[in-house]
Amino acid sequence: MKIYAFRLLLVVLFAPLTVNAAPIQLSNNTRIDVVESLTTRELWNAAKPNAVEAANVVVDFRMFDAEARPRNGKWRGCGVVMIGTGDLGIQPVTVRIWTKRPCDLTVSAGSKLQPGAEFSMRVDSKETLKIHVTRDLKVTVGGEAIGRIED
Repeated sequence: MKIYAFRLLLVVLFAPLTVNAAPIQLSNNTRIDVVESLTTRELWNAAKPNAVEAANVVVDFRMFDAEARPRNGKWRGCGVVMIGTGDLGIQPVTVRIWTKRPCDLTVSAGSKLQPGAEFSMRVDSKETLKIHVTRDLKVTVGGEAIGRIED
């Protein structure tokens, strides 16, 4: 009995460490999950990577194939966006984009800000969101703080 109680205690203590953060709702049509890793299936079913750079910040984005994208209820996986710097050995901030409408993910360099960089992320013909990276590498998407690029 003590062994089972100990195992249950371990599960209760460490379960929160394995759970991803809650999705961030950016609009009625779009939400994002901040992720630290991608599955092999997601990588296999992602289109050719595209990258955009501004002020030493790189945004790498890949759309999921329309026939094999992930699903979560009414939400369909649109793609993956990784935001990092041009340096080797950094940990980028990565988000999985979910939509209700068909997506057409593109990213372009936005205005050149003195401290940091800004990008426009077009999710579909009706929705464009801003990606902003501050001088101290804090990242926001659609005005929501999502993380920091780590050295």
